[in-house]
Amino acid sequence: MTVGQSNSGPVSIIDLEKILAFSTSEFSNYLGSNGFVVHSGKTVEAYLRDKEGDIILLDRKVDGIGSSTVMIAITSNDRYLKIKNSLSAEGYENLGTTGGKSNYKKKKTDIPSRPDVLIEVTTDGTYIIQLGTWNIEVFRQYVSRRSRISANKVEKISEPLPASPRVAADRAAPANVVQPASAQAQTPVNSNKAKLVFIRTTGYQGFAFPFPAFIDDNLVCRLNNKKFSVHEVAVGEHTVSVQFGGEKSKRKAERVKIAMEAGKTYYVQMVFQSGAFVNNLYCQEVTENSAKPIMADLKEDANCL
Repeated sequence: MTVGQSNSGPVSIIDLEKILAFSTSEFSNYLGSNGFVVHSGKTVEAYLRDKEGDIILLDRKVDGIGSSTVMIAITSNDRYLKIKNSLSAEGYENLGTTGGKSNYKKKKTDIPSRPDVLIEVTTDGTYIIQLGTWNIEVFRQYVSRRSRISANKVEKISEPLPASPRVAADRAAPANVVQPASAQAQTPVNSNKAKLVFIRTTGYQGFAFPFPAFIDDNLVCRLNNKKFSVHEVAVGEHTVSVQFGGEKSKRKAERVKIAMEAGKTYYVQMVFQSGAFVNNLYCQEVTENSAKPIMADLKEDANCL
């Protein structure tokens, strides 16, 4: 079963239906073939692809013969419109908007176990689309039957990789991939200064929006997701903070005090918490042993202002 054009990522609701219907091995092949890598956030383990700024975060949960979902969070308005505009053509009816989310449902005549689609546009411009069904086996039969009927119209994915994205990433990294944190940490620290490293892996919420980071209430970086930044600071006690936006440190921002010694490196991780009525963003100091495994999957942003 193939999805869209080779290495294009999902561009229609049919593509999402196929991804949801994939077996475990088919899903692994698809991820590897399309450049997705494992992305672990605080509350979600998903798969991320960043191709020249066209960011796709993909999460799939399949529960036996019961309810199953596939979710994508994307930054491309063009990709979002292609998926949204394909809903009507594929028999999805708009049931209205609740809580800022548009709800679509497949017509009864198309499939016994009618899937639902929820669409949400976040305040930072991220598009979140979720497809779900109550009976994955019946849904798979429907997708398989439709695929056989239209097989002559489906384009093939070129050279699918059998390995999972984590295994594929471990086998060989491209030449332009940033070295793991264990290698980066060898950068010498000025004996009269200390170093502070901001780390961001905040999951799909707000992942397209840079978070301003402050040292002693001075803006030092606007850090994007899956990135870290390194800053040289004077020895002594400093306060660090992070917030959702703005050029100046906000009075309500949570501040962490760190007493920094000459020649040492300190690590601060940004933490995003999603609540029912309000989201919270703060930073916390972590040890070098905790920071290095996280940074191994990140890229340094040396010019984040």
